[in-house]
Amino acid sequence: MSKKKLTFEEALEQLESIARQIESGQIGLEDSIARYEEGMGLIRHCREVLARAEMRIQKIQLDDEGRLQAEPMSAGAADEAAAGSEVNAPPDGLQNRAEAVKGPDF
Repeated sequence: MSKKKLTFEEALEQLESIARQIESGQIGLEDSIARYEEGMGLIRHCREVLARAEMRIQKIQLDDEGRLQAEPMSAGAADEAAAGSEVNAPPDGLQNRAEAVKGPDF
């Protein structure tokens, strides 16, 4: 990963490119391992970006007088939102990208 801080979208594009290269089978083992390691770094970066974005999400509530009041989202609510209920599920294209960021299950 370069010294310039990548946006989530840039990192995701690079991650998708790496996955295509590895899946194509047209690069050697050592190159595949190096690209895999680079991809894992990109996954970590994407997770950090998502965590920071999650912290910025605010829950809007009405106070006793009927006025809107913004409160930081609680950790429990953030976990529920991240779990992806039907209401909070991202549009189809974003769901596939979010799944790509999860990384491999080991």
